[in-house]
This record gives sequence, C-alpha cells and structure tokens, in this order.
Amino acid sequence: MRWKIAVAVALELAYVLGTRVGLKQLFDGIELELYTTAARLVSAGCYWILFRDLLRSRAPRLSSSKHPLFALGMLLVALVPVLVGAWGLPDRATQVIFALTSVVVGLREEILYRGVLQNLLEPRAGWFGAIVLSNIVF
Repeated sequence: MRWKIAVAVALELAYVLGTRVGLKQLFDGIELELYTTAARLVSAGCYWILFRDLLRSRAPRLSSSKHPLFALGMLLVALVPVLVGAWGLPDRATQVIFALTSVVVGLREEILYRGVLQNLLEPRAGWFGAIVLSNIVF
C-alpha cells in the first residue's frame, strides 16, 4: 500500500505543477480549462486504478445518493452557471463548458479526497477525524 500512496503523491504533484504552471504557460481561456479537465480525468483514472480495491471495499454510509432527488440536485448544482448567468463568463458556450468541466472536478475530488484519503485515514482517525483531516488536506 505504501508504494501506491507514494505513486499517488507523485501523481498529485505532477498534476499540480502541470496544470498550475505548465498548462498556464501554453494555453488560456477555454483551451486551458479543457486541457486541465483532461488532466483531471487522467489523474482520476489513475487514482481509480491504484485504489479501486480500497474504494470498492467501503460501502457508502448514506443511502441518499441512490435517491432520484439527489441526482436531480447534483445536476442542478452542475448547471448553476448555465441556469443563473454569467459570473463574468463571456458567453453561453463558456458557461456550458464551465458547467460540464465542473462535473469532472467533483468526480476527481470525490475519488481522491473522499474515496481514497478518507478511507485511508478512517481506521486510524475514526470516521469523524477522517472527514476533518481530508477536508483540511483538500
């Protein structure tokens, strides 16, 4: 397990440097957001491959995620930029891209911070401590 954690730390450092430094020097605007989203998808896939046994071993504590209203609520949250307007975004296409890429942000964060980090911390810190610590790291 330690080698997986070391690989995940290296992957996260590469992601941060690649998206915050490398891509920002090459692209801007929508292109930057699309390439950053591609990097998010790749890193989320890597985390899934590395930690899929850990992610599958834990059952969700709340069953609300299976409720149809939960799915509707999550869709509405993702579509906030499209539904309510600009927030400084120049046009409708940019708003749609922002909304769609926001889903990928959430997916990556849930896999890494809730799925992996929280599950690794829970045996040592308890469920509440794991939630607090993973949010601090986030």
